[in-house]
Amino acid sequence: MRKFFVIIVVLFSPFAFCKGKKTVLTPFQKNIRDCLQDGVDSQKLTSLPKIYKYVSDRYLLLTSEIVAREVLYKLKNETRKLKFENGNVKLYKVLEDEDDQLVPLNNEVRQRSLTSESYLAQLLLNADIRSDWTKVSEKRSGSTGVVLTSIDGEMKSLTIERSQLKKKLECLLSELAPSCSCVDLN
Repeated sequence: MRKFFVIIVVLFSPFAFCKGKKTVLTPFQKNIRDCLQDGVDSQKLTSLPKIYKYVSDRYLLLTSEIVAREVLYKLKNETRKLKFENGNVKLYKVLEDEDDQLVPLNNEVRQRSLTSESYLAQLLLNADIRSDWTKVSEKRSGSTGVVLTSIDGEMKSLTIERSQLKKKLECLLSELAPSCSCVDLN
């Protein structure tokens, strides 16, 4: 009797494991799936860099531009702040007192043919960067727009706008975990 029971358990135990697990999506993953609506396997998208990589692989980059950037850096024992917005670069010397007052610096460009990105790179070439906040806007194929914000190289927010679907996915990285919401643009 004992051998018979062991044989039955051994024969039927694989069937107990063959049952497919029902996939349960988190609200984070449901928002991604519902907003992108392009057959995305949202279970694999667990972080902002993974969502961005998915969009980068799926939609061809057409244009990219730095919308705004703020950099606090040290150059020749002097703390400076660079602010870039709407194509304008402003440089400041930071007075290291109790309120870190900003004093404007002259930032005449000797070579007018430089692009904004190359001018910023030239200004920060030998700098010891203390903090860096950047906002980049991208136009991608499939009427897809992407805006990403990073602080010190870590992606903090990601917005993906699908104008054909009239939906926008807005994702933020909080201290605990990323969160996304889908906004109808109607």
